[in-house]
Amino acid sequence: MICSLITFSINVKLKEHFFSKGIFFMTKISFILISCCVFLFACKEKKSDNTQHKVIFNYTEVMECSDSGYFKSSTLIRLETTDECLIRNISKIMFDENRFFIFDQSLHSIFIFDKDGKFLHTISRIGRGPGEYTRLDGVCLDIENKQLILVPNSPLKIYYMDYDGNLLREIGRAKNTYYHDVNYQDNVIYATNIIPNTDNDFCYVYTTDNNGKEKCLFKYPDIFQNTYFTEGSYMTKTKNLNFTIRCENFIYEIVNKQVVKKYEIDFGKYNLPNTYKRKDISHEDFITACSTNKYISSIVEVVDGENYLAFKTSGASNYIYSKAEDILTKIRFIRDSKYAIPWNQMLHIENTPNSVAFMIDAASVINLKNFKKFWENENLAEQKQNLWNLTETMQIEDNPVLMIYNFR
Repeated sequence: MICSLITFSINVKLKEHFFSKGIFFMTKISFILISCCVFLFACKEKKSDNTQHKVIFNYTEVMECSDSGYFKSSTLIRLETTDECLIRNISKIMFDENRFFIFDQSLHSIFIFDKDGKFLHTISRIGRGPGEYTRLDGVCLDIENKQLILVPNSPLKIYYMDYDGNLLREIGRAKNTYYHDVNYQDNVIYATNIIPNTDNDFCYVYTTDNNGKEKCLFKYPDIFQNTYFTEGSYMTKTKNLNFTIRCENFIYEIVNKQVVKKYEIDFGKYNLPNTYKRKDISHEDFITACSTNKYISSIVEVVDGENYLAFKTSGASNYIYSKAEDILTKIRFIRDSKYAIPWNQMLHIENTPNSVAFMIDAASVINLKNFKKFWENENLAEQKQNLWNLTETMQIEDNPVLMIYNFR
């Protein structure tokens, strides 16, 4: 705006004084023009210097796309169902040593499978005795030391276990913290905290060293104006650690124990207006506005791969950003080319930098066989047979099915 006013002023002066001021005037105008150019260049350079993150705004939407458009390979995994292994909901997937560690937060348990989905054992230490907990909200892997790190909120402790579930040691935690997501990098535990300590000085990301010493890594004041959370992980680790904050469009990265703002997502008309970020907005008004206008209130399950950035948002939509094409695509369903299964529940896989997982419950897979109009398509004959073979021994109460996709 300032630059436009300066340009307008120069044009007026040219018309009023061109013939009356002669050569001297032209020299003066040249000087003004040069000064303005320097000013414009300085403005541009200043803006560039302040923009340390990538702004993504080339946005498009599709209801459905084929998996072949983004992924080079896939593996379908049926998680074995036994009396000792009945998963209610998958909250987080971790992978190391050819094993999948499936965290079910609703059951406060970790189910461990081999790479083919065969059930190995369960880690569940529910109770009030030594090494036990009544509420487990965070778990992560220390792949260097081959340990599981459990961070319960009741009691406020941190448990270190081997991959077989044997307790190695425990440390205490500070009061007035409620860890929602946890991860491990550079010999430090990182955790997002969802209970403000004060109104104006809230620590969002805590770090805890191996001796239990906690400190604040990232402060963010006055952000929790309601109690609405999108299902999914706000802190993920694929290559480096990423975290997001609800009611924000930023994706942060933790590199060398420092926070870097890496991406800013412009959702266009779906950006959450500042009006609904105020503390005086009720929970009901917030939910109604987001539901009616499809506002994006959270970014979760971030996977920052070599060629693609993927994440999920409130509203259960999946987004994939092509770094080469600079295009962000909202995708409701990704149709599997082998079984024609429509995947829409995307999850990151901890410690895998170029892969994502999709989850579907067994009952939904079986019910796909009932969509007769869909299967009447002659081009889907092969996929139909593959699905029939898949569900031949499947029961509706079985554990969820996973599809692991590897990006191109």
